[in-house]
Amino acid sequence: MMHGEAVRRAHYDDQGNNCTYGVGTLVHFGPCTATEMAAPVTDAMVERSLDGSLAVAERQVRNAVTGHDLTQEQFDAAVSFVYSTGHRGLSALRPANEGDMAGVASRMRGFVHVCQRDRSGRIVPGRCRISAGLVNRRNREAAPFDGGRP
Repeated sequence: MMHGEAVRRAHYDDQGNNCTYGVGTLVHFGPCTATEMAAPVTDAMVERSLDGSLAVAERQVRNAVTGHDLTQEQFDAAVSFVYSTGHRGLSALRPANEGDMAGVASRMRGFVHVCQRDRSGRIVPGRCRISAGLVNRRNREAAPFDGGRP
């Protein structure tokens, strides 16, 4: 599990007001329905979604960074980052292919906004804000790329 992540064994609306459960598993954009809020979330559901999402993130990091070896700490941080940001965060890893680890750290630290989305996944205009929690998380994830500086 990622540092600072709690397991939620229930459906909940995340910072972006999207229906989520477990360790940040997105059910759908937009708030949970009353039915979803009442539905049980089992340990098996949480483990299955986390395992699957981590496997995808690991594969995406390996495919995105092919021009330079990452340390284990950098790889773990990159997987945590991609787990959180999805495929849109892969662009932040591009500088690693040229060995520009400070560039990776800088780009990672830019992914700190929480935006509300409609049920189709489109950002609701005027509904984005900086999340202090994401600032802290990005500083932890970026640290291995710039010499451990949080």
